[in-house]
Amino acid sequence: MKPWPPELGARTVIYHAARARLLRSQARSALLMGMLERVWRYAVAPCAFGRRRCSSSRGNISTKLHGR
Repeated sequence: MKPWPPELGARTVIYHAARARLLRSQARSALLMGMLERVWRYAVAPCAFGRRRCSSSRGNISTKLHGR
């Protein structure tokens, strides 16, 4: 008579653990890339604060960005 639950070999356990890590990693990266894609697509000016510099001596933000 076969025991229940069946005995799993060491290679089987290692394989499934590695597969689970791989799937978690792929899901995590897909989620992050989806979030970044949405931010990049729908943001008004996602990189504007890093790229634009105001020419005034006080260093205020450009009026193009006010209200956004």
